[in-house]
Amino acid sequence: MSSAIPSARVNRIIKADKEVRLCSKEAIFLISKATEMMIERMSEQAYDHARLQKKNAKVVKYDDLAAVAQSPQWYYLGEVIPQGQPLHAALEARRKHNEETDAPAAVTTKAPNADELKGNRIRTNKGKKSAPLLGVDGLATSRTTRGVKLKLPAGEGGPDEDDEDEYEDDGEGAESGGEAGGRMDVDR
Repeated sequence: MSSAIPSARVNRIIKADKEVRLCSKEAIFLISKATEMMIERMSEQAYDHARLQKKNAKVVKYDDLAAVAQSPQWYYLGEVIPQGQPLHAALEARRKHNEETDAPAAVTTKAPNADELKGNRIRTNKGKKSAPLLGVDGLATSRTTRGVKLKLPAGEGGPDEDDEDEYEDDGEGAESGGEAGGRMDVDR
């Protein structure tokens, strides 16, 4: 038993999905066979629809596929195969969409002039606590807050157990970081 849809192409599509890590060859074959059967069944229904519209129809057109895609069985394909529309209606819809997206953005606030500032500093986060600064590795680079020290487990901002040069900037040796965490200042 084989499939008309190439397994290599199905495998490439599956690998493009970042949520799927592994997929066995048997699963790839079943996916390709199920896809083949879905296409066969949908094309049969589209052909039946074409025959109902015209007695001697031998060609399945886009409108036939779009009509079948609107049925409850194929509802999930509604966005992929939308209902057909005349060219003038499609061009009008595209023109309206382009006008909406190309319109200039509305200005909601006025930027301050240099004359208005007159050397005064603008305070944007007055009275609010700011988030810690993050370094290149995504860990907090500033570890002092109101003088209270906290031990963090490795992987949550504390040192890794294997990292020997973690405390060199504090003058402490690697032996002080032997526990599963380092020291950090924290709010109380």
